[in-house]
Amino acid sequence: MTLRWFCISTRANQEDAIVEELKAQNLRGYCPHAIRWRKVRKRQRAANGSNRKRVVRCAFPGYMFVKIDLDHHVRVVRAIDGVFDFVRAGALPVPMPERHIEMMERAEQLHQYDDLRAHTAQLADYLGRLVRVEDGPMIGLCGSVQRILNEERVEVGLQVNGKVVVVSMPVAFIGDVQYED
Repeated sequence: MTLRWFCISTRANQEDAIVEELKAQNLRGYCPHAIRWRKVRKRQRAANGSNRKRVVRCAFPGYMFVKIDLDHHVRVVRAIDGVFDFVRAGALPVPMPERHIEMMERAEQLHQYDDLRAHTAQLADYLGRLVRVEDGPMIGLCGSVQRILNEERVEVGLQVNGKVVVVSMPVAFIGDVQYED
C-alpha cells in the first residue's frame, strides 16, 4: 500500500468536518488554517469597541489535502459529504510531493497564511520586547522593538559593535527569543 498526498475540492467551510470524517475512516486529511478578521455588527462588538472579530478559517477555502492509497481509498474519500472530487490532470488525480505538504505545514506554523491585520493588534504587545531577527541581512541578531511603523514594518534596536543601531525591517523578519532551560 503506497500512501500519497492528493488535493481534493470540497464544499467551502466544510474542510474541518471532512478532516474529522477522514480520521474516523483511519485516513489523514490536512487543511492549512489562517487567521482572518471579519467585520461585526454594533451589538456584537468586543468590550474594547472593536468592529472586527478574529476568526480562524481554511487558508484555501474549497480545497484540502488527503494522504491515501489511490488504489484503495478513492471511493471512500469521494463518498464523504462535502467532498466534490480530486484535483485532476485529465482523468487521473494528481499526487503531491510530501515536501509540498511539509512546506505548507511550516508556512502555517509561521502564520504566513494569516491576514496581516491579525498581527497588527498583537504588534503593540511587542513594543520593548526582546526579539530575534529570523530573516534578512541581520539574521541572528537580537534587539528590542522600538517602534511600530505600520502593519508590515517595525523598528528594532540592535546591538552592533557595542552600539545600538535602530533598523527598520518587515514584521515577518522578527520572532520571539527562545530561552533555553
